[in-house]
Amino acid sequence: MKKIICLLLGSFLLNVSFAQTQNVQRYENSRGESHLCGAFQIKDLEKDTIYQKWYNKNYLNFNLSNKKRNWVKNLKNVEVDIYLGTWCGDSKKWVSKFVKLWDELGLNRTQLKFIALYDFVEGKYKQGPNGQEKNKDIHRVPTFILKRNDKEIARIVESPNNDLETDLAQTALGYPSNPNYLGATRMIELFNSNSSDSIKNNNNYLNEVYRLVKSPSELNTLGYV
Repeated sequence: MKKIICLLLGSFLLNVSFAQTQNVQRYENSRGESHLCGAFQIKDLEKDTIYQKWYNKNYLNFNLSNKKRNWVKNLKNVEVDIYLGTWCGDSKKWVSKFVKLWDELGLNRTQLKFIALYDFVEGKYKQGPNGQEKNKDIHRVPTFILKRNDKEIARIVESPNNDLETDLAQTALGYPSNPNYLGATRMIELFNSNSSDSIKNNNNYLNEVYRLVKSPSELNTLGYV
């Protein structure tokens, strides 16, 4: 009787695990590569043979400092929305490291929300299957949006401004670093509040953005989005 119960329980758990894996949304790009899209759990990167090699390698190889971290308590009520692409080199590098640091700080993974975006697929570049990126001003991945009480308090765009630990510490202490690509961010703000004609005809906008942009590729990527 005990053997039958164990077999039934094992079968049930296997089916639940399989069903959870099946619920993860995927798509195939023009190169025939399978990628995640939409919301998923971090275990999908840890366990899936397609992604676990780069995820586990970057996670394990990330060495942390031995600094005192009295500021960690200020992050216990912070949630982080992480927008990434499983096709993106920067996402592979920094998402793994961010989770490693979060774990090392003793923070709860339930505070992290993961959303995978498309690459160049049917005009859906850096979009989620259900529009999860809408009104979030996502133009680079990964983008980490740190929130307290549903209000954004800091953002890391593509890579840290200093290093991950310093950026998190500054956020915890109430002095977050400016995210990368301020020129592209300012362009988004302008288009959200002005017509395209008024922007084109205002040299003040041009000069303002020109001073913020560090590379032409910054606006090229925004243009694709």
